[in-house]
Amino acid sequence: RFAPRLTEEQLDHRVLVISRWSTVIVLILSMFMAWALMDMNIALLVWIGSGGMMAAFAGPLVVGALWRGVTAKGAYVGLVAGMGTFVTLHTGVLDPAWFGPGTLRDVVTWLAGEAPNPYSCAAMGEIVSVIGTVVVSRLTRPLPQAHVDELFGAAEPGAS
Repeated sequence: RFAPRLTEEQLDHRVLVISRWSTVIVLILSMFMAWALMDMNIALLVWIGSGGMMAAFAGPLVVGALWRGVTAKGAYVGLVAGMGTFVTLHTGVLDPAWFGPGTLRDVVTWLAGEAPNPYSCAAMGEIVSVIGTVVVSRLTRPLPQAHVDELFGAAEPGAS
C-alpha cells in the first residue's frame, strides 16, 4: 500500500530519470507548438497563455489572499471554472446557431464575437473564477480555524 523506502541515491536516480524524460517531452511538444503557431503574433500568443493562467487563478489566489472563508473545494472550482470559461470562450466553440431567437442567442452571439480577443476572454474567466470560488466556499465546510489562523494570523475578535 505504501511506497517502498528509497535510499537517497535511488531517489536521486528516479528524479534524474523523470527530469530527463520530462525535458525531452516538453521540448518535443514545444517544437510542435512553435511550428503550428509560427504565423501568430507573439504578443497575442503570450497573452493567451497569461490570460488562461489569470482566468484560472484569479479566484483561488486573489480571493484566497483577501478572505479567510475560502475553502479547498471553492478554490478548485474557481480554478477549473475560470480556465474552462477562458478555453470555452477563446476557442470559439460556442455557436449562436444552437439557440433559438431571443436573449440567450444574443448573449452567445456576443460571446462568439469576443472569441478572438484573449483579453476579454481572460477577464470573463477571472469573473467566473472569483464567483465560483466565493459561492462554493460559502456552500462548503470551512477550513479548520487553526489552519486559517496559521495562514492569516490569529483573528481579531469580531473579524470573520
